[in-house]
Amino acid sequence: MSRSQPLFSLNVDTDPILNQAAFISAIRIPRMQWMLIQGVPQHDMYAQAIQLERQLLLFMLPVVVVFIAVTFIFFYRRIFKPLKSVREALAEQRNDEEFTPLPVYHRDELGALVYRFNQRSKSLITAKQQALKAAEAKQQFLANMSHEIRTPMNGIIGAAGLMQSESLSRQQREYVSIISHSAKSLMTLINDILDFSKIESSKVELESVPFNLHEIAKYAHALLRPTIENPALVDYRLHYDDAIPLTLLGDPTRIQQILINLLGNANKFTEQGFIHLDVALVQRDKHTVVVEIKVSDSGIGIPNEKIEHIFDKFSQADETTTRRFGGSGLGLTITRQLIELMDGGFMLLAKRDWVLSLL
Repeated sequence: MSRSQPLFSLNVDTDPILNQAAFISAIRIPRMQWMLIQGVPQHDMYAQAIQLERQLLLFMLPVVVVFIAVTFIFFYRRIFKPLKSVREALAEQRNDEEFTPLPVYHRDELGALVYRFNQRSKSLITAKQQALKAAEAKQQFLANMSHEIRTPMNGIIGAAGLMQSESLSRQQREYVSIISHSAKSLMTLINDILDFSKIESSKVELESVPFNLHEIAKYAHALLRPTIENPALVDYRLHYDDAIPLTLLGDPTRIQQILINLLGNANKFTEQGFIHLDVALVQRDKHTVVVEIKVSDSGIGIPNEKIEHIFDKFSQADETTTRRFGGSGLGLTITRQLIELMDGGFMLLAKRDWVLSLL
């Protein structure tokens, strides 16, 4: 039978002998002209196939479960557990603490990656510490130099003031006026650098004392009036909302500095037109008052592409601005930082309108 030749096989719906659906196959018997035809009921074949399938599943199921368990344990110990340990070690790191090297469990690709990460992190932290020390030294240098320069500058300004009270010729008075103006401009620059270094080093401490905002606004407004070159051509106004409480709590010195910076900036770029300072009450409840201070002018304006850069350090809207109008480019930077320290808001409504909201 092992050398027999199969002839055909087919499924029939009704076998004439078995009288049911059957599987018919035929083979040729070797060295004979005989043909053997056999018929098997289909349900018997299906029952045997189902039984064989069940036996195979019962045998393979434990094998598959064991294979999955072994595979999971392997990957957990080699990949998932080291990754979990690395993640936990990273979560325990603090920005203000020294870097702790991450654990290396295996000498494989993951271990090499963690090792390189430890080396790179250590190098970055060392570079960061050196940069912080350099920045601190720079800020300390700026603060010290500003203090040292202010002393002789005060002497120059005082001497120029005394000379102006003397009997001088017209040319001498002009020279003394130039000296006084230049010294005051230099003193303003020195004060800006000193304020900037204090803010950068987080050494600015705000007061919380009672003050009268109306008096501060009037003082800042009056202080800048004599600096207007063409008073007849500039409509210089102050509008104050009487609904604002008479006494507020805050830092009057810094608020006055902010107002002087904004008004001085408007005055510097406005030769004719208007400069308006509006102080209005926005919101008031039992313990909080929201005041909006708006400085608007008809000056040269700011190009749209330069608006987002005017708050950068040592930056102005145009390179020719410094040569024409002077300034260090720190005024708006210091103003914005002071406002943010007071939990206030600072925004540019238009090219010439500055609005600041204080709590």
